[in-house]
Amino acid sequence: MTDTVAGILAEAWDGPWYRVRTDRFLASFLPGAGEDLDALRTVDVEVVLTADGANAAPRAGG
Repeated sequence: MTDTVAGILAEAWDGPWYRVRTDRFLASFLPGAGEDLDALRTVDVEVVLTADGANAAPRAGG
């Protein structure tokens, strides 16, 4: 993903998942293998909200 968005703390691949962490949530995307992230228009996503923004770490096992 190439757009710069305020509040993004980290974004990276984690196995098959592409994860985006902010101070308020962790979003985990599961695009198909070889898909161009910039070209995606629809994708399944899991969003985990953080109560205080202190801990937004991926859960073990994905």
